[in-house]
Amino acid sequence: MALHEVTHRFEFARPWAREHFQHLVTDLVDHAEVDLSGLEGRLEGMDVANPEAMAEAFEGMGNFFGQSSDPEQRLRIARIQAFMAAAEGYGDHVMERVGQRMLSTFARIEEALARYREGRHSDRALEQLLGLEMKLEQYRLGGEFCRRVADLSDEATLARMWDSAESLPSMPELEEPTLWLSRMA
Repeated sequence: MALHEVTHRFEFARPWAREHFQHLVTDLVDHAEVDLSGLEGRLEGMDVANPEAMAEAFEGMGNFFGQSSDPEQRLRIARIQAFMAAAEGYGDHVMERVGQRMLSTFARIEEALARYREGRHSDRALEQLLGLEMKLEQYRLGGEFCRRVADLSDEATLARMWDSAESLPSMPELEEPTLWLSRMA
């Protein structure tokens, strides 16, 4: 976990990263159509101390910003998801590569982390509320992107995604890392 968190510190220590992420979120919120009545209906009578009840309350709700059919708003959400998938994937990638070399018990630690992530309910409820569901598949997508880029090139090339906001992979590039490698060449 420490390796993963230190990697996040590296990511957000980039001079542009924090401001860029804040801009992505602000842009999403500024263009949102807030569905307060839907939220209010779901929250009435809910036991907020129960993470499972919270997850159930937001399940199928869509999100706090309403069901957006606006392609621009969906693009804003995809940009945030791509940033998050890249950040989490890179954190997992570094943790895995360094952890395997440093810790003989890394496989057991990795297994425990996977079980922990599968069981998170309260975080999922918040993500659903905001319309930014970061499904485990998206975290895996970020991790697979990092593995493929490192396998097809090297760790230094992979780390270039943190050179600037323009260097981050888009959602299509996360799905097909050779697109990102071609763009970065």
